[in-house]
Amino acid sequence: MRRQSGFRASVRDAVRGRDLVLLALPALAMVGVFALPEAVTAGFALHYEDPTLLAMYASKFLHRSTSHLLGNLLAYCLVAPLVYVLCALGGRRALFLASYTTFLLVLPWVLSALNVALARPRVGLGFSGIALAFFGLLPTALLAFVDSQFTDDVGIRHSPILFFAGVALIGVVALPSLTGPSFGVTAVAALAVVRYGQDIRADLADLSLAGFHNATVEDGGYVELGVSAVVVFLCVLFVAFPSDATQHGEIVNLYGHLLGYCLGYLSPFCTTFLAGRLGYGRGLEN
Repeated sequence: MRRQSGFRASVRDAVRGRDLVLLALPALAMVGVFALPEAVTAGFALHYEDPTLLAMYASKFLHRSTSHLLGNLLAYCLVAPLVYVLCALGGRRALFLASYTTFLLVLPWVLSALNVALARPRVGLGFSGIALAFFGLLPTALLAFVDSQFTDDVGIRHSPILFFAGVALIGVVALPSLTGPSFGVTAVAALAVVRYGQDIRADLADLSLAGFHNATVEDGGYVELGVSAVVVFLCVLFVAFPSDATQHGEIVNLYGHLLGYCLGYLSPFCTTFLAGRLGYGRGLEN
């Protein structure tokens, strides 16, 4: 068990004021675009059969209604700050900032292109895919936090178990028929969970109940933050991937949500792995 300093002091030392400004920018952009006249935002919506370069990016910040906007604001404001704090306390602040930049500057184009590739007669808009990318970073952030604050034996190299557990749960909840490709995805994800679970099982022995008890009583905050991250992980999965894709008369873009979650996890994880192999940064090692 690693020695911990006071939780509040650690948060103050790890968090940067300029990072909080960066975290606020996407929310301000969503609200700002929503406040624009419809005549200005008419060209922001992404028509999958007739896309424009402007719409492929701007559509991610456009929302069709107040409830749509509030839902995505809530998702982003719940997930992104949590992931940031976990990364900051886990010594992976640079990873978060690199992911943040990629999610906001590159991912909108990628998500739009992958949706356009299906050539459906639909219109796409909303920040949910980007918010789900930040959610996809949560497994890596959580394991980095556990590595930094509790044990050297569990780190982000074990994060695939959480990612694949999420994919398996999505397959069961959002695709209840489990036929065809959906069954295959769920089965592969479940096998991956078992595979990575074998790797982490022995390492978990280092996380003693006594150690967690001491961390909770003597330095409250660390365990609570970790538990909160797990709760958020489960709750967002059920909310973002409902069993009924029709919500309040509108169709939830489960495909876009899944793309955001997967790319949000795979991009930082693979980049970190490759950087470590090439001798740049810490890689997946603790």
